[in-house]
Amino acid sequence: MESSAFYVGFRLQWILRIFLKGQKFPHGKLDDKQYMINVLQIVDFMTVEDNLVIMLDFDSASFFLTVARLFVGMPWWFITKKGEYKFHFEKEEVAGAEAEFEQKT
Repeated sequence: MESSAFYVGFRLQWILRIFLKGQKFPHGKLDDKQYMINVLQIVDFMTVEDNLVIMLDFDSASFFLTVARLFVGMPWWFITKKGEYKFHFEKEEVAGAEAEFEQKT
């Protein structure tokens, strides 16, 4: 059982790195729209605390190498493009603030 968990963990990091490079599985390149969607979904996945804890506990050094790819090239451009993107935790904060406001009114 433990070996299958390692396999899944390493495969997950591998596919995240492939997508952050703009590549398709098993071969080819993502078009710009799909590349951007994948990058933003990966950011949302990585910013969920439970996912972050699991990935850091699994192999923190490898995970940091994967995360570092978000801060260069096209992934960074997609994230910072015109300030339109909201991180997963920011969306939750906005939704929580809206719910709190509705309860008060």
